Amino acid sequence: MKYRYQYKTESERIELIDKNQDKYLLEESRLTDGNYIVFGDEPNQLPIVYVSVPSEDFENLKQDNTLLKAQSKALAERAAFTDDVIAEIAIKVYE
Repeated sequence: MKYRYQYKTESERIELIDKNQDKYLLEESRLTDGNYIVFGDEPNQLPIVYVSVPSEDFENLKQDNTLLKAQSKALAERAAFTDDVIAEIAIKVYE
């Protein structure tokens, strides 16, 4: 269920928000005939959008994804190696 309230001042708006903390703020409108705030028992449902991607583009994206995963793994391994080298150098310096 939706609850629509009209308010005139910012303090009335804040008061409405405080009173309806158990509800979801769905929308707020500032129209020529007044300011409105709408609350609901449930959040707004986002529409599901289906996108058609050409198969060639899809295959390219899959290849890019595989490449990016490999690059990310290599960078993580390099960072771990660098950390190990720094730790070994620190041990040698403080001996």
